[in-house]
Amino acid sequence: MEEGEVGMSDSVNSVRKITLRASKGYYLLAHEAEEARRRRIEEKRQRRKQELQEQQEIEWKAFQDATRRCLKDAHLITTMEELQFRETLHSKYSEICKAHEEEMEAYTERVVSDEARRPMTLSPLLTLTRAREKCLASARLYGEAAKMQALFSQLEECEHKAAEEHKQQMVERKVREKWQEIEKRSFSSYQKVFFAQQLKHLQSAERMRVIEANLRHKASEMAVSHHNQRQALHLPLLDIRSSSKAHQLRSSRGSQLKQKVNGDHYYVPSLCDMYGSSLEHE
Repeated sequence: MEEGEVGMSDSVNSVRKITLRASKGYYLLAHEAEEARRRRIEEKRQRRKQELQEQQEIEWKAFQDATRRCLKDAHLITTMEELQFRETLHSKYSEICKAHEEEMEAYTERVVSDEARRPMTLSPLLTLTRAREKCLASARLYGEAAKMQALFSQLEECEHKAAEEHKQQMVERKVREKWQEIEKRSFSSYQKVFFAQQLKHLQSAERMRVIEANLRHKASEMAVSHHNQRQALHLPLLDIRSSSKAHQLRSSRGSQLKQKVNGDHYYVPSLCDMYGSSLEHE
């Protein structure tokens, strides 16, 4: 039989005895017994009130301490997860950038090599000048042929220089276009890294909000249960309801959270408590 039910049974028996004495005309004895019964009830209520106050203070102290540690550990875990996630992303991004650089170097070497092997096509003017030189030489006009030969050399040098400049321009244009393409891909990769980090941060923040909301809910449950326990000191029927297993669980949220944070059998110090100062400096 529960403690509340035993108390009610004793009270009912006392009232019956007092009523029986009064029915027999022993009013003074009935009055004294009634006064004594009320004093016992009040003393018991005061003792219970004091015990309840001490128990509730212990529960709230345990709940507050466990809440602080729970939030510290949760924040530390989410921070470490974010750092690890960020390191993984940045490592992958560095590998992508390195691959892009290697791709760019290989492409540049290939373009330069291709342009270097490209043969130079003589212009019609150069061909005509060479033919004119030979005609003059055949006609024994060596002076004129020498002039044509000098002109041919000048034209050939100019065309070689123009061809080299054209090749250089072609290389620069192709390399620039390739670089722009790689830049777009690199920027796209960077955006993916950035948004992945933002998403991870939002997920971590949401998880912390869920933890905080759950703790507030437990605190609210315990506050209501404690209020009902105090009210039950004056309302016997409410005392029976407040002694239910579900009500007792809600009223001892502090002990439950402390056990959950510290472990079932052994106390495991918080990472923040052990490494707090060093973690702050790193």
